[in-house]
Amino acid sequence: GEIVYVCFTMAVGAVVHSIVISEVINVVTSVDQMNLFVSKQRELVEAFAAHTQLDATIEDSLKHWIDGSAKQWFSTRYDREAMKELIVGDSMPRELLGQLPERLFTGKLIQNRFLRICDGMCVLPPRLPMLTALALHRSHFFEGEAVYQAQDYPFSM
Repeated sequence: GEIVYVCFTMAVGAVVHSIVISEVINVVTSVDQMNLFVSKQRELVEAFAAHTQLDATIEDSLKHWIDGSAKQWFSTRYDREAMKELIVGDSMPRELLGQLPERLFTGKLIQNRFLRICDGMCVLPPRLPMLTALALHRSHFFEGEAVYQAQDYPFSM
C-alpha cells in the first residue's frame, strides 16, 4: 500500500512540477519577446529620426512615448509600414504629433514648396509631412546636375 501511494504521489508531483515549469518558461519567453518588441520599436524610431534628421529633443520624446506605450502594442511588425501605423493610429499624443512636422529633416521638409502649396488656403495636416517623410530618400546632387528629365524613369532618384 505504501509503495503504491508513494509512486502515485511522485507521479502527481512530476506532473504538477512540469506544469509549473512550463508556465514559468512561458512567462519568461513572453517577457523576452515583449522586451525585444520594445527594443525593436525604439530602433525603428531611432532609424526614423536619423532618416528624417530629427533633433535630439523630439527623438527623446518619441523614445519616451515608445517606452511608455510599446508594451501595449506588442506585435511583430518593425518596418516602415509599422512606423506608418504609429503615425496614422490614434495612440500618438496630439502634442507630439504637432511637433514632429517642423523637425523632420531639420525643418527643411516643411519648408518645401510641395508642402507649402496650400499656405493661406488651408491648414496642413500634421500627418502629411510625416507620411511623406516615410517615403522619402535623401539624395545629394551637384548644382546644375540633371536630376530628372522628361520621359526618364525615376529609378535612380
